[in-house]
This record gives sequence, C-alpha cells and structure tokens, in this order.
Amino acid sequence: MATIAVFVALGGAAYAVTTLPKNSVGGKQIKKNAVRASEIKANAVRASEIKANAVGTSEVANGSLLGEDFASGQVPTGATGATGATGAQGLVGPTAAAAKSNSSNPVGNPSSPTASAITVNAPTAGKILVIADYSLRINCSSPDSDGTTGLYLDDAPINGTGAAFTDNLAFPYDVKAVSDSVPAGSHVIALKSNCTAGGSAAHFLLDYSLAGILVGG
Repeated sequence: MATIAVFVALGGAAYAVTTLPKNSVGGKQIKKNAVRASEIKANAVRASEIKANAVGTSEVANGSLLGEDFASGQVPTGATGATGATGAQGLVGPTAAAAKSNSSNPVGNPSSPTASAITVNAPTAGKILVIADYSLRINCSSPDSDGTTGLYLDDAPINGTGAAFTDNLAFPYDVKAVSDSVPAGSHVIALKSNCTAGGSAAHFLLDYSLAGILVGG
C-alpha cells in the first residue's frame, strides 16, 4: 500500500485511461478540426448521432454529397428544363414502287385543257406513284373526232398512262404508273386529252379518283 501511495504521489494528478466510459466524450473534449474523414469509419455516423442544425453548409465540402446520401423524399424534384431545339431532318429511308397498266404513252402536247388535277408537295426528291380510276366521257368538237387521253406531271406526259377514246362515248380509265425522278417541291398531276383532228376536248367526269404518292428515287 505504501508503494502504491508513493507512485500516486509522484505521478501527481496524471493517470492513464485505456477505456472510455460510454457517452463520456462530448463536444468540449474534441479539439476543433481534430476529427477528419480518415478518422471516421465508413457508414459509422448516422443522422441520429448528429445534433439538429449542428452541421451547416460551411461544414460540408462542395460537391461531396450524392443523391444516395439523402433519404427518399428529402430532396425536392427540380423544375423541368426547357425543350431543346429540334434537330436536323434525318435522311429519308429507302423506298421503292412499281406499277403497270395496259396503256400507252400520252402525246407530248395535248390539245385540250386540264380536266382534273392534284398537287403533290414533295419534301424530298424522288418519284411519284400515280393511281387513277375514272369513269370518263370525252367529246371532241370542231371537228368531231376520237382521240387519246393520259396523265401529265408538271405538263410532261407520264409514261404508261395513255389511252384511246371514242368521241362522246363513256369508258373506264384505270391506270397505275411511276413517274420519272422529280426534285423536292410542288408537283401537279393532271388528266389531259388530245383530239385526233385537232379539235377541242370537253371532259365529263362521271366518277373518278386520282392519287400521287412520293416514293424513293
């Protein structure tokens, strides 16, 4: 006992502690800036160990927090950004078309005015598939005569759409054809006729349909 007393007396108030009692270390016992990331075990500190409002923006390094560090619903969804500019028009995919009718080619310069017409607005260059179905009667006068009729694209005859007619006699006109290549833009498809004797043709469209579809070049 005497030996122990002498040791304590010589040592003064100093003594060694190898184990700290639970909850014995508080803020007063930790030196400022003494605890760094290297001293903290991964996932060791939880929200329940941090005093409310104890950690502010000055204690958190910019860019160090991730979305996974926050509980679900804690981070509000930001406003939707503005819609970006529309990208450039992509290339037109390859297409193809074929058509056949039991018809001849129309004459180059018909003597009659246009009977019926449609306009195809082509966004790109290509060919036009033409489909026509008419119940038609054509009268040639001054002088009376028979003649031929056909479809024209921008006043140029569409091959394979020509047909002969008898003056003032109703007949079916049913053709399908593919035009030559055309550039992008507006193109007019029209039915025109030619009187053999050079007279003027009057068209009587009893019933008809006319369609033009742009297809690949």
